[in-house]
Amino acid sequence: MLPEPYWQDESRGLRLFHGDCREVCSTMPSGSVGGIVTDPPYRRQDLPWYEWLFREAGRLLADGGSLLVFVPQYAMPEVFSMPNDLPYRWTFAMRQTKHPRLPNGHLFFCVTQKLIGWWQKKPWDWPRTRVVDSFTVAEPTKTWHPWEQPVGWAKWCFDLLPEGTNVLDPFGGSGTVLVAAAETGRTADAIEVVSEHCAMTVARLTEDLTYGPPNLFNQQETQ
Repeated sequence: MLPEPYWQDESRGLRLFHGDCREVCSTMPSGSVGGIVTDPPYRRQDLPWYEWLFREAGRLLADGGSLLVFVPQYAMPEVFSMPNDLPYRWTFAMRQTKHPRLPNGHLFFCVTQKLIGWWQKKPWDWPRTRVVDSFTVAEPTKTWHPWEQPVGWAKWCFDLLPEGTNVLDPFGGSGTVLVAAAETGRTADAIEVVSEHCAMTVARLTEDLTYGPPNLFNQQETQ
């Protein structure tokens, strides 16, 4: 049985679950999700999450459903060689407007883009219009979360999904996918294991800062 949401807005079809995504997803019916748009942790020790994600997406996605997920450059050979029953469609580049930066652990490669892998459960058709495989977004402020992604990323991914498709983000963070869903009229669920991050998500969606000030993380770092 699906657990009680940490927060929900029935009028907008938005739900946030607090807990381990493996446990929450296990309670969701097979074939019940139209699209998974997510940004998992991708330090080397976190790469097993991708194998879980591919396996669970294969179960949760409805026919024709899509998985759109950030894939770190350094780990592409490992991630693309993991067991995955979902057919691969394409890789997209999200360009950032901020000056190039050195990623953790690298001394030579300056990052100007992040890569998004697209897998889709059959049967599927080609997109109704031509899709450019790169796009540019403004750098997020990182106000709500230290690894916050821009809302424009999620909205761009939504354009690859049919209208009315419900979306799932198993690694909710501070709720960027839910915010994008609210702004585009999508129904969406997100799962987040850290309670403080859940509070930040609700603050973003409701503009009720009693759940937590937007600079919570910065305050914690300086205390």
